[in-house]
Amino acid sequence: MACTSTTGLKQSWPELLGVEAEAAKALIESERSDVTVIYVSCVDGIITTDFCCNRAWLWLDPPTHFHHAKVCKEPTIG
Repeated sequence: MACTSTTGLKQSWPELLGVEAEAAKALIESERSDVTVIYVSCVDGIITTDFCCNRAWLWLDPPTHFHHAKVCKEPTIG
Protein backbone atom coordinates (compact mmCIF):
# COMPACT_ATOMS: atom_id res chain seq x y z
CA MET A 1 0.00 0.00 0.00
CA ALA A 2 1.39 3.40 -0.94
CA CYS A 3 1.86 6.04 1.70
CA THR A 4 -0.76 8.71 1.88
CA SER A 5 -0.82 11.75 4.12
CA THR A 6 -0.36 10.75 7.75
CA THR A 7 -1.02 14.24 9.11
CA GLY A 8 -3.11 13.93 12.25
CA LEU A 9 -2.66 10.15 12.50
CA LYS A 10 -1.03 8.58 15.53
CA GLN A 11 2.69 7.83 15.02
CA SER A 12 3.70 6.27 18.36
CA TRP A 13 2.18 4.51 21.36
CA PRO A 14 4.13 5.26 24.57
CA GLU A 15 1.17 4.08 26.66
CA LEU A 16 1.80 0.50 25.48
CA LEU A 17 5.06 0.04 27.41
CA GLY A 18 4.68 -3.11 29.52
CA VAL A 19 1.54 -4.30 27.70
CA GLU A 20 1.39 -7.86 26.28
CA ALA A 21 2.11 -8.20 22.56
CA GLU A 22 -1.32 -9.29 21.35
CA ALA A 23 -3.13 -6.51 23.23
CA ALA A 24 -0.66 -3.92 21.98
CA LYS A 25 -0.98 -5.16 18.39
CA ALA A 26 -4.78 -5.06 18.61
CA LEU A 27 -4.77 -1.49 19.93
CA ILE A 28 -2.38 -0.24 17.24
CA GLU A 29 -4.45 -1.91 14.52
CA SER A 30 -7.68 -0.48 15.93
CA GLU A 31 -6.24 3.04 15.88
CA ARG A 32 -4.38 2.68 12.57
CA SER A 33 -6.06 0.12 10.32
CA ASP A 34 -3.68 1.15 7.53
CA VAL A 35 -0.56 -0.27 9.24
CA THR A 36 1.00 -3.71 9.50
CA VAL A 37 2.42 -4.44 12.94
CA ILE A 38 5.86 -6.07 12.93
CA TYR A 39 7.23 -7.82 16.05
CA VAL A 40 10.86 -6.99 16.87
CA SER A 41 12.96 -8.35 19.73
CA CYS A 42 14.43 -5.77 22.12
CA VAL A 43 17.23 -8.24 22.80
CA ASP A 44 18.59 -8.77 19.30
CA GLY A 45 16.09 -7.23 16.90
CA ILE A 46 17.28 -5.85 13.59
CA ILE A 47 15.07 -3.61 11.48
CA THR A 48 15.34 -2.24 8.00
CA THR A 49 16.44 1.39 7.66
CA ASP A 50 13.83 2.36 5.09
CA PHE A 51 10.85 4.32 6.41
CA CYS A 52 7.38 2.96 5.73
CA CYS A 53 4.35 4.94 6.88
CA ASN A 54 2.25 1.75 6.80
CA ARG A 55 4.41 -0.23 9.23
CA ALA A 56 4.50 -0.15 13.03
CA TRP A 57 7.47 -1.59 14.91
CA LEU A 58 6.34 -3.41 18.05
CA TRP A 59 9.42 -3.87 20.27
CA LEU A 60 9.09 -6.87 22.59
CA ASP A 61 11.04 -8.42 25.43
CA PRO A 62 10.21 -12.05 24.67
CA PRO A 63 10.01 -14.74 27.31
CA THR A 64 9.73 -17.84 25.12
CA HIS A 65 6.97 -16.83 22.71
CA PHE A 66 6.32 -13.40 21.18
CA HIS A 67 2.57 -13.52 21.84
CA HIS A 68 3.20 -13.53 25.60
CA ALA A 69 5.99 -10.97 25.42
CA LYS A 70 5.64 -7.44 26.74
CA VAL A 71 6.36 -4.18 24.96
CA CYS A 72 9.80 -2.94 26.07
CA LYS A 73 10.24 0.10 23.81
CA GLU A 74 7.76 2.64 22.50
CA PRO A 75 6.06 1.30 19.36
CA THR A 76 6.40 3.66 16.40
CA ILE A 77 5.53 4.00 12.75
CA GLY A 78 8.49 3.31 10.51
